[in-house]
Amino acid sequence: MALSPDQLQQAWTDYHVYGRLDARTELIHHYSYLVKITVGRLVSGPVGSLTFDDFLSAGIVALIKSVDNFDPTRDTKFETYAITMVRVAVLELIRHEDWVPRSTRDKLRLIERTESLLTVRLGRAPSGAELAEAASMGQDQLAQLQALQSRSHIGSLDDLVPSDSDDNLTYSDLVEDETANVRGFVEGKAIRNVLASCIDMLSDRERTVVALHYFDGLTFSEVAKVLEISESRAYQLHSQAVNRLRGMVRTQLAVAA
Repeated sequence: MALSPDQLQQAWTDYHVYGRLDARTELIHHYSYLVKITVGRLVSGPVGSLTFDDFLSAGIVALIKSVDNFDPTRDTKFETYAITMVRVAVLELIRHEDWVPRSTRDKLRLIERTESLLTVRLGRAPSGAELAEAASMGQDQLAQLQALQSRSHIGSLDDLVPSDSDDNLTYSDLVEDETANVRGFVEGKAIRNVLASCIDMLSDRERTVVALHYFDGLTFSEVAKVLEISESRAYQLHSQAVNRLRGMVRTQLAVAA
């Protein structure tokens, strides 16, 4: 059960001042939703032998450590601190399970760069034939690499936007919060405009997946039901959309610099 603001403040005091373990349990239960949200946004599918439950377990351990180590007297929101800790734990787990060879990753990066450049040039997502020709590979090889990419991809709209400032803006910050009070507002507004134009260049289904997942908060299972596709296909569409957005934003910001 969620705690009220007064109950939450009392729980922090009871645990960190008086050492009450029942208050610690209440805090963990109250903030447990952060784990599922963070893991769901960061992981877009199974990675090697790791399942979604494996990532949840790592996130829960990170949440518990966050509750134990957080100093409520500091001017920092616990949610911000905990989400960071959960993200680090999940990414560390993934790094240990990274089974994709370096040569294959180089090819995946080539596809991502080529796709972003073509999308900006054409004003739309390139077809498979166009992408394969530009990347100097056959369509069968491209399809195999894209399938591998959708299984191994770990990025999301929570990735940091490329920037020379210290704003630490994420793509989802720019998509979801049009009124955020961000340092370097002019730069943030410019990046927001770039991101909006890039989203318009996604395919209809990719835009729909982005909207359902990041705006409406649906899980990939729920997205799959809405679109009447498999959950793995929802993962793949999300992966493709995020890859394209990241590449297009980087390209357009580089051109504007």
